[in-house]
Amino acid sequence: MEVLGEGFSGVVYKAEKKDESGQMSTTVALKVLNSNELIDIWRREFQSLKQVRSHNCVQVFGFERVMEKPALSLEYVEGLSLQELTGYGAMSPELIIEVCSQTLRGLKDLWEQGLYHGDLSPANVLVSTSGVVKLLDFGLGNRTESKTLGTPQFIAPEALHGRGVARESDLYSFGRVIEYLCIGDTKNTEFKRVIFELTHKEAERREVPDWESHPSHKRLLSKFVTDIYRQKKFEQEPTKEFTVKSVVIPLRKHQPVLFRRLILSGVMAIILLLVGLSIWMQRVQPSVASLKVRSNSWYRLTINGEDFGYTPIDIDQISSGPLVIQWEGPAGSGQRVLTLVEGENKVIDDTFFRQQGE
Repeated sequence: MEVLGEGFSGVVYKAEKKDESGQMSTTVALKVLNSNELIDIWRREFQSLKQVRSHNCVQVFGFERVMEKPALSLEYVEGLSLQELTGYGAMSPELIIEVCSQTLRGLKDLWEQGLYHGDLSPANVLVSTSGVVKLLDFGLGNRTESKTLGTPQFIAPEALHGRGVARESDLYSFGRVIEYLCIGDTKNTEFKRVIFELTHKEAERREVPDWESHPSHKRLLSKFVTDIYRQKKFEQEPTKEFTVKSVVIPLRKHQPVLFRRLILSGVMAIILLLVGLSIWMQRVQPSVASLKVRSNSWYRLTINGEDFGYTPIDIDQISSGPLVIQWEGPAGSGQRVLTLVEGENKVIDDTFFRQQGE
């Protein structure tokens, strides 16, 4: 199976699902859940989520078991998330309005069916190569518990403080997504006005913009996504390896002895230079390790005084040795020292945060 993405709620794979006869297969996305709390939520809301019919929401097919873990079987979308797209460049105002118009249509479809998204963020908004926006991971808002799951910087203040999720909370998250897309565009007064209205601290004063999808903008969005999708696929292809054949310079008998000595001296000098360079690089290269932080709750981490944001966190290269890790989140705050060995690939989870005093 091909890994499509990984987030706080689980890992998403691309897979082929065969029918009962074993003759026909359908491409699906399998989201392997990594949190018992999320599993409980989606099981309770499964029947409601399965009934969602919206052109702008990923369809939920059913529950599966993948690698002995529970997983959601979802509609496969060939495309990229807003988080991935913005990594390749800013969108034009026309594309932003097209994305947001379709996103709003998906939200309205959920509201009309008595559901809320609850975790609207750039990672949960997919755009297909045909220019269609699809909402993913909706349904986290339809629960009675006071604890809120989701991406903290996009969650409404009232939801983050455990006062429940509603239509107004989705509007706040929608405003933060627009703000995320408009980073760098500080002169567009229309976007500023809409973001202000959607993220108003008083939930009842949040207003829905009157943006509409446009066929020509949808075609531009399709081309924009397709170009980046192909570029990303090309970057992920294995790099071809090239070998360079050694070149031998024959020394003829009639060549002067001095000339032959000069050539040999030059070759030896190059060899010594390369050896010395290799030793120097080994000495100056710092000893590093890698660190992954996984948690069923969200924590904001500071490591050796540097802010690394919210979990989950992947650090491919970090200096080995003692690390002072500080965290804060809904489950509390604390500090521990973790020592990494050079070359170690360390993964820490909720157990690390619970053992603070040990």
